Amino acid sequence: MTLDEHISYSYALTADPGKPLREAKETIVTLTGDNEMLNGIIKGLRQMLADVEPAKELLEKDLNAAMEELRHHHELLKLVVDGATRLRLERDEARQFVCNREYLMTGMTTTPEQIAKERGWDCFKEDKP
Repeated sequence: MTLDEHISYSYALTADPGKPLREAKETIVTLTGDNEMLNGIIKGLRQMLADVEPAKELLEKDLNAAMEELRHHHELLKLVVDGATRLRLERDEARQFVCNREYLMTGMTTTPEQIAKERGWDCFKEDKP
């Protein structure tokens, strides 16, 4: 490859397409003239590529461990939600019992639903989740 071909090839790869070729030739000759710098850049890029594969393997291991931990936390969350639902049902049942007892003790002047409403309880709602 001649110098002119090399410059044109380098220009096509690196230079601004809007720049005239004669202006780019001077810049490219200066850049390609420093072989040590270019060799250092190439060596650094090769080393970075060599480091990518082990980093990728470590990343996959970390990702798998994180996914397993996430599954575990999801199972724990389901247990907590199920427990909270069960406790809410038991609480509402106990509140209904209290309201029914108070209804019986007051001589039927109010309904159990009214007693619950006065206390701010929604234990008689049928559309609860």
